[in-house]
Amino acid sequence: MNVYGYEIADEVVTEIGRFTVLWNLFEDNFLSGASNLWQACSRIHDYDHTRGGDLRDFMTAQCHRYDNYDDFIDEFVYTSRADYRATDNQRRVIIAFIEDDRSFSEQDRFYGCMLLIRRFRNNLMHGIKAPQCLSDQLAVFRDINAILESLS
Repeated sequence: MNVYGYEIADEVVTEIGRFTVLWNLFEDNFLSGASNLWQACSRIHDYDHTRGGDLRDFMTAQCHRYDNYDDFIDEFVYTSRADYRATDNQRRVIIAFIEDDRSFSEQDRFYGCMLLIRRFRNNLMHGIKAPQCLSDQLAVFRDINAILESLS
């Protein structure tokens, strides 16, 4: 599919469409009445813990482009164009998810995962994610969609 001169594979467009619908359902089912993402995550009793590998691998590969996790989080996860900065706790759980650090609870690592998924959503919907990079992230969108589909 050609969008504003960018050639984006149909399967990527399909996965992004699924992601958009699944995130919308997540917001409706879990964020309604929740004051923040942590509170919403605490409402989720089950999800597929085996998912997240492609997202984790993608983030690990991106981390290697930076000198340290703080630079990675400030420049890649929460880009310089974003108005929001990660709190210290959010930084810890994002790193715990990426490293699959078992010294953190499953709930904390899940929160880190959901913070990254929310960044994908925000970057995609607010023009920060470059269209020419979308095709390279097909596996990540499939993984994110599987995570969102598994929530209950």
